[in-house]
Amino acid sequence: MNSMMNNLRNGLIVSCQAFDGNPFYGPEDIFKFALCAQMGGAVGLRISWPENIKYIKSKLDLPIVGINKKSVDGKYDSRNNIIITPTYEDAVEIIDAGCDIAALDGRLIAGRTYDELKEIVVKLKKSYPNILLMADIATIEDGLICAEIGFDILSSTLSGYTHENLHIYDGPDYEIVKELKTKTDCYVNAEGRIWELSHLDKVMEMGADTVTIGSAITYPHLIAERFNTRFVENRSKFYL
Repeated sequence: MNSMMNNLRNGLIVSCQAFDGNPFYGPEDIFKFALCAQMGGAVGLRISWPENIKYIKSKLDLPIVGINKKSVDGKYDSRNNIIITPTYEDAVEIIDAGCDIAALDGRLIAGRTYDELKEIVVKLKKSYPNILLMADIATIEDGLICAEIGFDILSSTLSGYTHENLHIYDGPDYEIVKELKTKTDCYVNAEGRIWELSHLDKVMEMGADTVTIGSAITYPHLIAERFNTRFVENRSKFYL
């Protein structure tokens, strides 16, 4: 196993991201999230966009999973589009910015073919042999294809967020983690809707090599919204 993957194994990766309009948008505030993640014991970070990766890499020594999100018609719609590091050139931008692992959407949607995805992977491995490649996937079938093509890491990032499996919404997709560990030799990262310690326990039980958590740690507005929703639901019980 690659030494970096071995160092990440059984550890927490924290996704530190913020879109335009979020109070934490921008490299300096993303860095604060990253620093807090390091203080909390994270073994790695997931960071979007070259400018954020470059800034954080200059200040922290944690491995970075880099992504390069691209909007389509002004929206980040992963259901219908490939928005996570769609092209070779997009991957080069985050690699040159300093990421250690480049994450790409590993699905064959929006007109992308098997041969086109494989060409990107082969070209990246030839140009950057020391960079690990992660496939963000939605289904078992995606994972099998990406393992065959040559990705180093399979991540359940997109499970539950696509047309194939929108029904998976109450917690993580445990089965995809289990199946990927059983049916491939790839390192498996569990990611997506991990909000409770019980969720973490379960994905680890399913065999996840590492776990990435984002919203439950670095999206304060969603954390506040979650508690407020429960408050509103219970208001009639406790406040007459």
